[in-house]
Amino acid sequence: MTPDELWALPPHEFNKWREENDLPKLFDFFNSYLPDFSFWLACYGFEVSFLIKLNSPGELFHGETEKYLIESTENGEVQFFFVEPRSDKAGREIEKIAKQQKQKFIKFTPYLIWGKRRFNKDRFIPTKFSGEVDTLTFTTGTAPDVPEMCSWILLSGITVLKLGGTTLKEGLLINGRNLDFTNLDFLKIQGKYHGNTSQKIFFSHCHNIILENAQLNFYEFSDCDIQNLKLSNDSDIYSFLFRGGNIWVLDSKDSSIRNTTFYNSSISRFNLNNTFIENIKYVPAKTKRNYGKSMTYETISDNYKRFRLAYNKLGARNETRECYYFERKFDMLRRVIEIDTFNSVYKFSFSPGRSFMVLKNLSKDCINSIINLSKSVNPIFNYLTWGFGERPQRLLVVSIIVILVYSIIYNNIGIRSDLIESIYFSTISFTRVGGYEIKDLSSLNKLLIGTEALLGWIIIVFLINGYANKTKY
Repeated sequence: MTPDELWALPPHEFNKWREENDLPKLFDFFNSYLPDFSFWLACYGFEVSFLIKLNSPGELFHGETEKYLIESTENGEVQFFFVEPRSDKAGREIEKIAKQQKQKFIKFTPYLIWGKRRFNKDRFIPTKFSGEVDTLTFTTGTAPDVPEMCSWILLSGITVLKLGGTTLKEGLLINGRNLDFTNLDFLKIQGKYHGNTSQKIFFSHCHNIILENAQLNFYEFSDCDIQNLKLSNDSDIYSFLFRGGNIWVLDSKDSSIRNTTFYNSSISRFNLNNTFIENIKYVPAKTKRNYGKSMTYETISDNYKRFRLAYNKLGARNETRECYYFERKFDMLRRVIEIDTFNSVYKFSFSPGRSFMVLKNLSKDCINSIINLSKSVNPIFNYLTWGFGERPQRLLVVSIIVILVYSIIYNNIGIRSDLIESIYFSTISFTRVGGYEIKDLSSLNKLLIGTEALLGWIIIVFLINGYANKTKY
């Protein structure tokens, strides 16, 4: 069937078609290709004929902890749903409730986490051309720029169901369809109503998706490849979760993005042109696939900058300040990562011809590291002391440390006879709020007291400036 014909089916008939025509081929591929997949099935007593009826096969693979597959009967119809507890305590509560309501349940570990533990390595899934990978990724495709011909191959082994290259008009239901492991490239969504229930999409290819005067609520994209997601003409997305995967380009114009979370997602670049944003949560990925940490931190810093500019235009001061803080923090981390003197020294046997090249590269890296180190000192100091002006309360901790250090020094060198008196003496020296007699002290001791007074003056000025800085935006 063509994508248009599949979308024209009601959600339950659409899922039935996939159950009979598409998902058996997909699970046959998993069974023959994924390492020990059949053994994973046997561990939990899973039958493929049962799994393809769940209408959410991606749940079996995705997750950071153990999950529950719970049976529920509604209006005489048996249904199954997945629950991922946040803690062991929550898991025990789920089991207790299921037993009280006499609901059958299966506790299982998602395949990807199970495989990493079994093979004791993150990358355990082989591909034909890309080595081993840590997730179910799309490795090759054909005609990626031609909507009618575009196709994508999962793990270089199976072409997933094509559902893109078409337009979904207002009123066509998206919610309730099994859209896991599909090709949604060049899907255009128009209009305000496409369902009002939550929709989860796992491991799908989502390039060049356009929302035009569209409204979508309660969507979750997990480990999906997303490129060129465009919002225009008063489109609105609400309560979206982008979890894992890559978001290469997000382009929004004259639209709104609300209650949206980017969790452990790599965002390469995005544009928010005349876009209303509200309650955006950004938890960046620790590493960006195929890129080093330096470029990852640079991208994260740039993303926070774009969020800051968008919030600033809306007059959202608190959000603007938070984005400014994280923008500076990740830019600092980028500079620190770039301090690597031995970056170009590789392990090989030294020979007269290569020794000169090694020394040349080492000299070049030393110079670059010194330059990067000099650029990093000020950001690191700003971050630790007062959080670039956005965490001035850190100066209170710094003040206490300075007072205690000088107290110990005063006590050890005999300026004051006991520790409590030394703390008092150090405090009034730091704050310069009281008088004290120092005429009988040596010049070096007077100089020591002067350094504490100078530090106190500097820190107090920074503290006042830091709290004043909170009215900047």
